[in-house]
Amino acid sequence: MPLDEKSIAGFCAYNDEVVNIPDVYNIPSDATFSFNDTIDNKYDYLSKSMLVFPMKNHLGEIQGVIQLINSKENLGDDDVSDDEDLESYLIRL
Repeated sequence: MPLDEKSIAGFCAYNDEVVNIPDVYNIPSDATFSFNDTIDNKYDYLSKSMLVFPMKNHLGEIQGVIQLINSKENLGDDDVSDDEDLESYLIRL
């Protein structure tokens, strides 16, 4: 996969930036990246929300990205309750 800003994962890795997208089918037109719906079409799946963050080694070098698709519904009291909290939680991991 090329490391550029055209894909969501590439944008995340290239810019060392967390990407939080509430709806991958409604990405702002000024974004440099776009959503590739090939997997959705192939497996009859509907991606919705996406949280993507850089995966780094002990030296802080980016080794890849972790991409979470679709938020968990009906979270319990002990779970994270919204996207901002989830993003902060995952960054601390």
